[in-house]
Amino acid sequence: MAYVNGYAKSNKPFFMYVAHNAPHWPLHAKPADIAKYKDTYKGGWDAIREARYNRMVKMGLIDPKTTKLSPRWNDNLKWEDNPDKAWDAEAMAVHAAMIDCMDQGIGRLIAALKKNGQLDNTLIVFLSDNGASAENAPAYGAGFDRPNETRDGRPISYSLKKDVMPGPETVYSSIGQRWANVANTPYRLWKQESYEGGLRTPMIVYWPKGITAKKGL
Repeated sequence: MAYVNGYAKSNKPFFMYVAHNAPHWPLHAKPADIAKYKDTYKGGWDAIREARYNRMVKMGLIDPKTTKLSPRWNDNLKWEDNPDKAWDAEAMAVHAAMIDCMDQGIGRLIAALKKNGQLDNTLIVFLSDNGASAENAPAYGAGFDRPNETRDGRPISYSLKKDVMPGPETVYSSIGQRWANVANTPYRLWKQESYEGGLRTPMIVYWPKGITAKKGL
């Protein structure tokens, strides 16, 4: 925002690249943001995935005639039989909270452009570098870029048993394959795979003074 405020004083074009770490692993978010989504994902993989697909069809983002909802990945386990329902629902709540926090930052950036009269004449491109990650991050353990303790000396849990709830900086966790499949609805697979959910990602382009195409294309 400080850069925008500075650049707005000149008539020269400016370029900014804003790279957010969220949403990625480890799953870390602010408690207040996590609380907004504490019940959102308790319906489970199938219900959330189908709801997302139907919403995208209703919005006109996809054509159900050409883009079918692929079978859920590893659907041998039903949500009601999942022994880790509480942990899995909380993991996605944290994931959503990370995106929420990112959205807040983007909103402040757009507000700065608007305040300076630059919004309508600024080309904004928003995209992800790949589909959602299905990696089992705790399995990597501490080392390389993964710390074994917080800045104030508290140990970080890399438990694979889903016995410590995700969210705080003392827990290193990720959403896993089934939720990555949901996050990449309607596609299969995920980051690292050159197929559907691994390489097809959303992109939003905004430039009222420069784009004449119909919205949503």
